[in-house]
Amino acid sequence: MDNHTFNQIKPYGPVSVGLNSLGVVCVGAVIATALSALDMNIVNGALLQMAMEFRNSEHIGWTITAYMIAMTTATPLYGKLSDIYGCRRAFAASFALFLTASIICSLAMSEAQIILARALQGLGGSGLLILSQIVIADLAPPRERGKYQGILVCVFMVSSAAGPTVGAFLTTHLSWQWIFYANLPLGTLSLALILSGLRFSARRLGQRVDIAGASLFSAASTILLLLLANIGSIVAWTSPITVAIAGIVAVIGMLFLLQQSYAAYPMFDLRLFRLRAFSVAVTVTGVTTFSMLGALVFLPRYFEIALVQDPHQVEIMLMQQAAAMAIGAIASGYLSSRFGLFKPFVLLGILLEAAALISLSIIVAIQANGAAFSSALICLGLGMGMVAPCMTVVVQNSVGDGNIGMGTATISYIRSLAGSVGATLAGGMMVAWLTQDFATIGLTMNASAMIVANVEQIKELPPQIQAVVLDAYRVALAVGLSVGGFLTMAASMLLLMLPDDRQAISRDTAASKS
Repeated sequence: MDNHTFNQIKPYGPVSVGLNSLGVVCVGAVIATALSALDMNIVNGALLQMAMEFRNSEHIGWTITAYMIAMTTATPLYGKLSDIYGCRRAFAASFALFLTASIICSLAMSEAQIILARALQGLGGSGLLILSQIVIADLAPPRERGKYQGILVCVFMVSSAAGPTVGAFLTTHLSWQWIFYANLPLGTLSLALILSGLRFSARRLGQRVDIAGASLFSAASTILLLLLANIGSIVAWTSPITVAIAGIVAVIGMLFLLQQSYAAYPMFDLRLFRLRAFSVAVTVTGVTTFSMLGALVFLPRYFEIALVQDPHQVEIMLMQQAAAMAIGAIASGYLSSRFGLFKPFVLLGILLEAAALISLSIIVAIQANGAAFSSALICLGLGMGMVAPCMTVVVQNSVGDGNIGMGTATISYIRSLAGSVGATLAGGMMVAWLTQDFATIGLTMNASAMIVANVEQIKELPPQIQAVVLDAYRVALAVGLSVGGFLTMAASMLLLMLPDDRQAISRDTAASKS
């Protein structure tokens, strides 16, 4: 793609709305975000009833995995579609998929049907989530984007945390089908609000969908996410199947990058990585998310095993972190818009994250009580909340109006992928630690089985084996938290390369077009 074409990447007929229209669209986007986030894990509270009804429920957990894989893979596709066709059309398509899939889910008669329907629902839910962030950037001035993105992050955190509770409530008092029925009136209301506040925008002349690029990307992403979801449980880390699948992903990924470098209208404009603000924001987001989820993935189970907490107590502790993240997102979003600065709030948030992770590693090592954990988790939540909306706005302000969709989708996809990779590698480290400890005392138990075993199964083990498992969890968790903390600290050093203000970001954008 030549420089002339690159310079034409601007939306035709830019959207201009009044304050009232922006407010209407924002309410619709908040509902859309809540629906997408709720449906990520709302079925958690209904899995038992589904299993009893379908009888053959060996793979019922895939109702969650299928949604998440489809949602992650589709994110960049919606970003590109919004850049070409506008958010109005993209929103209509995503709502059509989401609501249709919700109906199919409610009518499912078997395990296979509900899993396939949930994958389709994930394709729609991806659009609801990412387009809500994109439409705010389309409508709000650059300085005001922070406070709106902060609201969306807050809603996302509260909704995703409340998902299992809402699912259990609806399942207990009505039936599991109602977790899907509820999407219909709320989704219709959200779509009506968004469409009423958005004007039609003309298709970007000369642009078309990169079918080849989208196909290669979707294939590589889906295969990789399926591997990450099954490695250590269904397939072993060092098995020939794992190596072969990883090789296939690498080959498809290289073909995708090669195709993108020659495509007339690529799905990903690789030249966006020339923008310092964009590349720094995406890199920092990837590193911090990888560190965070990799370090925290086994923390809830540690609470149950080591601190002898029941699931309700664990949920309360994690809700404290979610609430702190929501507060941090609202505060940093508002303050960044108020002062027109993003870098200070991102830096403060990352330093809070690093301090919290290192504190958690010490707390685990010395076997402190739940109060110490709560304080560190609240600090961690505040830091995470401060970073997320500001990083999104930094990317949106750096890429120019014509690439807001792709830029927003890229950082969202990297965030999801880095979290999956971090959690998977943490599982591999835990397996390695357990295997070594079992070998030390002469046991031949399957370490991978201990990772996926539920807490009750672990408590039924002989005391000697319980002690080994608990010690492995403690050591692996403490090391993982320490590594996560130091990686996050290193990410804060990268953040120093971020331009200091929006003028610097604008200069970055202008330089990329010259």
